Amino acid sequence: MWASLVSGLLLCLLTGVSIQKVDVWGVDTLLAWGTVGLFVSYAFSAFAAAGLTHAINIIDGINGLAAAAVGVMLAAFAWIAWHAGDYLLAWIAVSGASASLGFFLVNYPRGPIFMGDGGAYLLGFILAAVAILLPARNSEISPWTSILLDHAAASSRKTSWSA
Repeated sequence: MWASLVSGLLLCLLTGVSIQKVDVWGVDTLLAWGTVGLFVSYAFSAFAAAGLTHAINIIDGINGLAAAAVGVMLAAFAWIAWHAGDYLLAWIAVSGASASLGFFLVNYPRGPIFMGDGGAYLLGFILAAVAILLPARNSEISPWTSILLDHAAASSRKTSWSA
């Protein structure tokens, strides 16, 4: 847990980027409150990165679920970054998606290879870094983009199944 928190904090310190706005009243005020807000935004970003990293590690034991999920999420982030003109983040996301989907294809359907903590933490941190950096570097992208895309995909599946 501590290593992922430190990694998230290093991401913020080395890039100078942190989560500064989440569109939640009160939280945005706290994140923008001068020097205290900067400290809180770095801590919030580190906690978010650690949480996402550990979430990927938790789903790693289910026959390729982590690899498939991260691959799809990074592919979506790559598409969004490419269309926003952020080619560096697009290539980072494409590289992570390719590695994760390549692992998934080798590992599917029986799951003979276990990615392990190292692989799950790496993929989770790459996902967290792209998720934090993409909206921070491109103001036209909402931090809620991934949630809205997931909701749209789930809604379209639900309506197509009920027809």
